[in-house]
Amino acid sequence: MLTDFGLAKQFDENTRSNSTCGTLEYMSSETVLAKGHDKATDWWSVGILLYEMLTGKLLQKETSKRLGKGPNGSEEIEHHKWFQSINWKKLEAREIRPSVLPEVAGKHCVANFEERWPSMPVLDSPASSPKSCDKPFQGALLCETSYFSSGECMKFVRP
Repeated sequence: MLTDFGLAKQFDENTRSNSTCGTLEYMSSETVLAKGHDKATDWWSVGILLYEMLTGKLLQKETSKRLGKGPNGSEEIEHHKWFQSINWKKLEAREIRPSVLPEVAGKHCVANFEERWPSMPVLDSPASSPKSCDKPFQGALLCETSYFSSGECMKFVRP
């Protein structure tokens, strides 16, 4: 999977973002419509990517044709041929052991990553605009409009 973490943001469980970046085909509707989004939009994007990798097609854009949109809702997904082998009750109860369980030796363990990734610098991208954006025109010179005379600015002021 190719990912550009330069566009990633750090979220906690209660954070929402209003930025729009990425590839339109993989964006959730709330992202495209600029309604604000949370971590759930990432799961939407992962689902779209997995679907495309498995089928070679993008998900249906027509909402009425989407799996799970019909009268039986999520049961359509549970009974779909791709997911029939899943015991949904055990999955919901977290009783299914993953087929691959990585060994993790603590919170900062990087043993499961290629050596080049942990050695790269981490550039934070906060979920909300940094405080430095509070005054985007700080230091700029503006022409005070009351001093216009014959189309020329007679006095520059700082905002």
